[in-house]
Amino acid sequence: YDAYTALYDKIKSFVSGHATLSDCKTDALKERHWKTILQKLNIHVPYSELTVGMLWDAGLLDRKKDMAEILSVAQGEMAIEIFLSDVRDRWMKQELDLVLYQNRVRLIRGW
Repeated sequence: YDAYTALYDKIKSFVSGHATLSDCKTDALKERHWKTILQKLNIHVPYSELTVGMLWDAGLLDRKKDMAEILSVAQGEMAIEIFLSDVRDRWMKQELDLVLYQNRVRLIRGW
């Protein structure tokens, strides 16, 4: 039963780590976030050559807290980027009607 128990524990750890790996495929993680992840896991390969096996071998499951923190920061940054993009789009489309006030300054009509 020792072989069964060892295999069962290994599979159980893989299943529990699946959520962490699924979180890693989000669009919120940019290259700068991956650099931080690779530094935390002490992986010294280019991002383009990274494999899932390297993440497993480096102890991704042992660093769930670090991964959650990096992911949280990445999601927050993405939310801010989306918000700023919406603000920029709104103001790029906005037209202001300026009127001359007392022949000295321009004011926004209706404001």
